[in-house]
Amino acid sequence: MCFNSDKIRDHATKKHGNDSRKVFASHSSPLIAPKFMVFMAAVIVLNACALEDGIGGLNVSKNKKKSSQKAMEATSGLFDFAKECGLPEDKIDDKKAVLVDGSFTSFPIVVEGTSMGTAFTVITQAKITVAATSSSKTQSINVQVLNSASGAGGIIGLIATPIVKSKANKATAAASGTVTGTGLPKKDWLKLTDGSNPEYKDLLCAAGQTQSVTKNLGGGSLTVTYSPTLIDGVSPLAPIERMRKEFGSGKSFVVTATVGGAPVTGNVTVKEVAATLAYQDKTVKADIAYEFINNFPGGAYKVGLPKRQVIFVDATKKQIIAIINEDDIIDDNTGKVRPPAVLIRDPS
Repeated sequence: MCFNSDKIRDHATKKHGNDSRKVFASHSSPLIAPKFMVFMAAVIVLNACALEDGIGGLNVSKNKKKSSQKAMEATSGLFDFAKECGLPEDKIDDKKAVLVDGSFTSFPIVVEGTSMGTAFTVITQAKITVAATSSSKTQSINVQVLNSASGAGGIIGLIATPIVKSKANKATAAASGTVTGTGLPKKDWLKLTDGSNPEYKDLLCAAGQTQSVTKNLGGGSLTVTYSPTLIDGVSPLAPIERMRKEFGSGKSFVVTATVGGAPVTGNVTVKEVAATLAYQDKTVKADIAYEFINNFPGGAYKVGLPKRQVIFVDATKKQIIAIINEDDIIDDNTGKVRPPAVLIRDPS
């Protein structure tokens, strides 16, 4: 349910003085960690009470002059705040308009281990496409095997190589599919960020949040919920000064994740980090970057999260241009933590 214009304006004025525009929230969608390899693209979805029913569900053609004036003032304030948050004015009143989208391709990910007593190497690559409107988001993941081989020669090699390839194909298929998510309802988000809870104070439009995520990967389906919500992304539409105002020198959040009815409480920390990514033979220079660390008993992957994620933003293009995801999963075949997934935005 959306607030009417008077309630939005009165709430915002009461909590934020003349900055009467606390109406926007955003959220991003985490990907449940598959057993073979985890990938999680930051899907930033702008989710605003004022957006769902047009600009606050306002009707500026009311008969009463006073009500009409209030509606016009609230509309003006919302558009001012939309500009402050980087939202395009021509799309703010269109629930179907795609606000954030893009496709990303990972660097080849090399996994080495032992199977049937012989060494093997599997090289995989992920392609992720995201699209977000003011009220919905979709993340499509396609993980493919680029190459797989057994280190054994002779007859053993002839037997082991197709087995390794078959296992790799099954594992990547299990990591492919779609992920959807929803954020905390607007009235609850406004209450959470109204200043009474220091952890969430000042989170207006730059922070991404997810309350529930459903993954449909490899033919299976699983839902994870986060309470009160999970801060797990940054909106590339928000100006840099807005991001720094909201996150400050860093923030820490206590989050309870529930999977299959079993709750587990952990901690999420967010801070600004160096905005240059140098990996293998490529260097990506962003304008700003944020690191998200997820600490949960038994491993972040059990609640659908990477251990560490870094999001790199191009402030001029208002795009996420690179993402680093690091797991805390111990690979069954290698006995080691898997290598990071580094995703680069595809050329437009």
